[in-house]
Amino acid sequence: CIETAREVLGLSDAQIEGGLVQPQVASLIAEHIRLAWVTDLGLAVMGSMEPGETLYAATTGTSFAALSSPGDTICHSMKYGGTSELARQWVSTRALDLVRKHLLSQ
Repeated sequence: CIETAREVLGLSDAQIEGGLVQPQVASLIAEHIRLAWVTDLGLAVMGSMEPGETLYAATTGTSFAALSSPGDTICHSMKYGGTSELARQWVSTRALDLVRKHLLSQ
């Protein structure tokens, strides 16, 4: 996944030094998506995918959803991640909610 970030997204080693699950990385990816595909919005969701991370475990994980629009990129932090179906639904719902709120504010 780190090789993909370098090759496809053009992220430098310095940008991904601390790993991919960081707010600044999610923001960079959202911006790259918006610019590379010439769209009005770019959405990136990055999250921890450790098997033991669930919503009700001692370790719940971390996820970030970033939305890039012309002139602004916002990143939302979530204190849950992992591979459970419920965590994936929560993360995707919150990410799509960022898009919904942005569109409603226009």
